[in-house]
Amino acid sequence: MKNTIIICLIFLLIVIIICSFVFPLPAKTMLENFSSYTLEEKANYPISEDKPLVYESYPYTGKKTVSNNSASDVWWHFPIFKEGSYAQITNNLKYQRNPDNGICVGSEFCGALYKDNQQGSNYTYSLPPVQNGPGTRVGYFRTPQNLFLGPQPGPKDELPTF
Repeated sequence: MKNTIIICLIFLLIVIIICSFVFPLPAKTMLENFSSYTLEEKANYPISEDKPLVYESYPYTGKKTVSNNSASDVWWHFPIFKEGSYAQITNNLKYQRNPDNGICVGSEFCGALYKDNQQGSNYTYSLPPVQNGPGTRVGYFRTPQNLFLGPQPGPKDELPTF
């Protein structure tokens, strides 16, 4: 009995070793999804050498030098608003006028590559109150019909009571 178990374990070990050579694991599974190791996606040459990174979104100034700005010149470009209010104004702007928004590491880089371009409005407006209707309220919206079986919620209840 003991010899049979040892023979089975040795046979199983040999099968595993043979299978590891016949069916090797692909090496790409060990790279944690980084594709830059194989250079599959190459840059668009010569545009990547001649133009800055976000030239399609912001107008390029055409200068190939840094600006004469110092920290005392660019600090005011960084948006700082008063404390949060019901007007929903925060420092987190969705659309920046310029990627050089006063926090450049090395203030001489602020204003060197891009011109201002306001791409959208940063003002947000709150939604109107949810209107009463036949559907069940799910978050802000209502379903097209009542999906609950049994007693339906009343005007003060939002969830059914069984």
